[in-house]
Parts: sequence; C-alpha cells; structure tokens
Amino acid sequence: MTCVGQRPLGTLLRDTIVQVPEFLSTGYYLDGKRLNLPVMDWFMRDFEDAHIPLQGAIISDQLSVATYAAGGILLLTGALIREDNLNVSNDLISVGVLSSGAGLVFHLIELGFKRTAVERYNMNIKQRNKQRESLRVIIDQNRLKLSWRF
Repeated sequence: MTCVGQRPLGTLLRDTIVQVPEFLSTGYYLDGKRLNLPVMDWFMRDFEDAHIPLQGAIISDQLSVATYAAGGILLLTGALIREDNLNVSNDLISVGVLSSGAGLVFHLIELGFKRTAVERYNMNIKQRNKQRESLRVIIDQNRLKLSWRF
C-alpha cells in the first residue's frame, strides 16, 4: 500500500535557496522554482535576521519602480514639448535622467539586500537542521552515553 501526500514541514525547512548568476542579475531558486520577492517574504517570515533585509529589498524595489516610471514620464514629456519650449524641455529631460539614475541606484540597493537576506536565510536553515538531528557519544569515567536528538 502506498500513501501519497505533501512533504512534512521538517523536510521543507531543509531546503535552501540557490543563487544562480544571470545576465545583469541573480536568480533565486528553491527546489528548481524561481522565487520572487513576495514568495521569499513568505519563506523568510519566521527568520527575523533574514526578514529585515528582505523588507529593505522590497522597499528598494518599489522605490526603483517608482523612480523609473517618473523618469520615463519626465523624459517623454520633455521630448514631446521640445519644439514648444526648449528650456522647459531641457529641464524635464535632465530631471528624467536623474530620476532614472536614482532608479538604477535603488535597484542595486535591492540586489544587495536580497543577497544578504538569502545568505542569512540559508545560514539559519543550516543551523536549524544541525540542531534538530544529532548523535552524540559522551564518555564519562565509568560510563558510555549515547544520545540521539531528533
């Protein structure tokens, strides 16, 4: 007779997040599935020292998207009014470029926060697994003690 079901929580906690270098970025995978920030947030919620940098990554990602969008709108507006008012157009284009540059800076900050969070998460998972299962042999004066922790 064969029983089929979900893996128990203990085996899920043994999994670590794998970092795969990709073009201009790093991909994060768990059991072969790509992780995005909300899924990483769900996995890291129980590990406070990994969850805090991940919150920084989420905020930096949101700021990055906002500044890219604002920069794009300002660049487009500056290009559209180029013939009507050259001075305002130049100002809008320069502010748009600065805003897009800020988006790039926020994106780099996000990558650093995300990398730190994944490294701390993996370290916590490894420590939790070491503490859970252990076999110890203790030799006292006249005794031999064997303890198995599971």
